[in-house]
Amino acid sequence: MSGPKIRSVPDDVEPTDSDLLCSIREGSVASLEELMARRWEHVLGYAMRMLGSVDAAEDIAQEVFVSVWEHRRRWTPEGSARGYLFRIARNRALHRTRHEDVRSRSEPDIRALSPTVRTPEEHAIVTQRWEALENVLASFPERRREAFILVRIHGLSLAETSEIMGVTHRTITNHLYIATRALEEALRPSER
Repeated sequence: MSGPKIRSVPDDVEPTDSDLLCSIREGSVASLEELMARRWEHVLGYAMRMLGSVDAAEDIAQEVFVSVWEHRRRWTPEGSARGYLFRIARNRALHRTRHEDVRSRSEPDIRALSPTVRTPEEHAIVTQRWEALENVLASFPERRREAFILVRIHGLSLAETSEIMGVTHRTITNHLYIATRALEEALRPSER
């Protein structure tokens, strides 16, 4: 029985995440470093939103890439490479929340997630919006929050999110609809 089919990537074409995972599967440390450079912030942001702690999220992000390396022979190119990383992060974060009281740790620094702003007024507006978004997200049931974060913040497809969360596309769609309506209502400027 032969192993997974690995496509050759010309030198002038940037490899996809799947190409990098195939190279990692074959023992390429350089490919692991490239994948980390590309996806570290995405995995970190996802873990931070799940756990509410920068420190815990950094631990999870590190564990994800250690796991990719340690279990590199298990990966097969049938699924989404990005989905694979988020699934590992999700499993690690869920395990951590079951066994530790991570909610008592400090809240993440929302400003680290906001884009660079030029004026104090812009900074205040961005900070206020992020805080409002984080507060509304925190009020959602865990699965709804997770679906919203994966699709709307990290840009994963419904199929990838469905695979990561182990639910149907319809369930993801329902969560997104309810979350979007709740966010629109909560973030609507109040009429004076």
